[in-house]
Amino acid sequence: MLAPATSSTEHLRDAVAGLAGLVGFVLVPALASWAKVALQMLERDRVGLGRPGHVSGLVASRAAGWSVLLLFFTFTAMRAAQDLRQLQLEAPVLALGLRGAAAGLVMYVLVSAALSLLRRDRAHRRAARKMPRRLEWR
Repeated sequence: MLAPATSSTEHLRDAVAGLAGLVGFVLVPALASWAKVALQMLERDRVGLGRPGHVSGLVASRAAGWSVLLLFFTFTAMRAAQDLRQLQLEAPVLALGLRGAAAGLVMYVLVSAALSLLRRDRAHRRAARKMPRRLEWR
């Protein structure tokens, strides 16, 4: 009878760390998307010669989607941490959560850097294909 309790405690520890990692991974895009919405709202009020801009519906829907995803993972992580606290009174929930969130942030930075390098490489290849080749004199 003790084996399932220990097993569920370990599963909850893994769940708290994993969900906190997902929260850390989703946090940066959610904040960045809301910053983009705020910048579009600020630019809309600028006085200029051209027509005033508007807040893009696509940008606003992306911000809302990232926020919903962030809230879902946050509340799920909090619920798993609460369940872990009920099973084990002195469970190190904060340390697990912070470690998982830090791992998620690191993973986001690594993935975004890799994608940025791939996009830059693709742009260089595309530009190299468009450039005329050297004429060879024989």
